[in-house]
Amino acid sequence: MFVAVLASLVGCQSTYTAESALYQTALHNGGHDAAAEIAGKAATADDASATVWLLELATAERMAGRLTESADWLEKAEARFRESDASPQVALGREGLATLSDPYRLDYAGRNLDRIFAATYQALDNLELGR
Repeated sequence: MFVAVLASLVGCQSTYTAESALYQTALHNGGHDAAAEIAGKAATADDASATVWLLELATAERMAGRLTESADWLEKAEARFRESDASPQVALGREGLATLSDPYRLDYAGRNLDRIFAATYQALDNLELGR
């Protein structure tokens, strides 16, 4: 019984790594619109990596020169950071399942450096927009 449960958990994988490779390729080849489209679809999935995808989407929008959209996506990422701060930092059930299956399935809460970068780029977007 345990082996069957373990086998089913190992099969549960996040699509983040595959989508991330497509995003990075598009972004580095100058396909900012394609990168924004990939990140936009992933960010709206509201899964464990949605916060990371909001940051990626903001990056692609900024690189495409769409500063208003970039600032808006960064604000949404900040809201998710605040949401994460309000929730318990460790959920043993979720952590245990992720250990057995896929660590990318855990919600990304962001680190202090992520928050500093997001706030800095949001401020730069707003300064360039004259806000």
